[in-house]
Amino acid sequence: MFRASSRVARGNARRGRIARDAEDAADAVLSAHGYRVIEHQPTARWVLRVDGRPVEVTSRADRLVRRRGRTWVAEIKSGPRVSDPALPATRRQLIEYALAFGVDGVLLVDMERGRVVEVDVPPPP
Repeated sequence: MFRASSRVARGNARRGRIARDAEDAADAVLSAHGYRVIEHQPTARWVLRVDGRPVEVTSRADRLVRRRGRTWVAEIKSGPRVSDPALPATRRQLIEYALAFGVDGVLLVDMERGRVVEVDVPPPP
């Protein structure tokens, strides 16, 4: 008998392998675009205020990179849809990184196309 939970587990495992393979190949893509990897899986601790009380949170990105004297945080994506910065979940992730890491910019590494996309997160109007 075939179980749906087994199918879900296999799908999750396959997506995990694809993501790990993309992460492994991302350094070469970043390097080809002139970026030097400074750190893998960098973390930033920062404070949100919830009902006026400080709450410390941690954000973890895929890479911290440098190019031409500027520092960037890079998010590596391996699926055709998730590589779209307009996708709400991806967009929210990039905005969080821009706030949390205090870097010069945010990059979206599109492993499907081998592209590195600079995403500007302007301050609110």
